[in-house]
Amino acid sequence: MAQPIFSHIFRNGLVLVAEPMPWLHSAAFTMLLPAGTAQEPEDRGGLSTLTAELAFRGAGPRNSRQFLQDLEAL
Repeated sequence: MAQPIFSHIFRNGLVLVAEPMPWLHSAAFTMLLPAGTAQEPEDRGGLSTLTAELAFRGAGPRNSRQFLQDLEAL
């Protein structure tokens, strides 16, 4: 029999949906954000795809970690 799925909405609007699996000794999660190509302006098509590629690969002298740190500093 399947375990019930649990959901909770926090005061800040964050929605948690969980499925207990007591036989496992680990946890996994997925975070979904309203972002990406569906949210980018029409005159900036491809910007989110480029940003994602740079975040994974890095750019120029920056590795991926340095690129993300610089992006957060903007």
